[in-house]
Amino acid sequence: MASVLLPAVPKQPMQFEASPPSQIWKGDQDALRFLTRQNGQVTSLWKELYEGDGMTWEVMMKFREKPKSNTALMHTYGKKFNDNTYSSSHRRRAVGIFVGPSGQHHIFGCAGSNVHTGDKGPDLWDDKWHHIVLVLSKSTQQITYYVDGTKIASASYNPGSNNPGVDGEIFIGGGTLERYYGSEISRFAIWDRALSEAEVTDAKTCKAGTNGLKVLYTLETDYK
Repeated sequence: MASVLLPAVPKQPMQFEASPPSQIWKGDQDALRFLTRQNGQVTSLWKELYEGDGMTWEVMMKFREKPKSNTALMHTYGKKFNDNTYSSSHRRRAVGIFVGPSGQHHIFGCAGSNVHTGDKGPDLWDDKWHHIVLVLSKSTQQITYYVDGTKIASASYNPGSNNPGVDGEIFIGGGTLERYYGSEISRFAIWDRALSEAEVTDAKTCKAGTNGLKVLYTLETDYK
């Protein structure tokens, strides 16, 4: 039905705040979107991120209703965009985490080479907050994701010159192929480097350092 665009300028405090905050974003038949491209061009922020050695995406989320089909937990997407200066035949340079009707999840990507880990990990639909982290590293050529500080799966990641966000946006909490599920989100962050496993654990309790922190939405406003 709909998707909700995050504010153009993310909040970047000196340190993380307690999470979940008193106000959170609640989704039903919608999802959050973080733009990686505007006006037909990759944003300067995303260009800086994907040209570096790696990056880390983080979300704090509560899952309330399972999707009927596979869709994004946190994944680049571009159905709404056909205005870019790249060939439309190369728009499918995507990467991220998908979740399905089983409540399990998997890495899926086609930036450089196709990646699919198969369903892994615990069923997330337990009405509890979960800390999800996706780490992309060019130097180790690995993409890895964690749930609540525990490593779930990793796969080959070698995008070469491919921009994994050329699709135009990152969907958080559903949205691909207009597939949605009920969710609550209290934080979304991106670092310009691959966090270590120890740092991923620190991030869960809001103790991660801000070195390389480029995007931080604490979602203290109710986006409608």
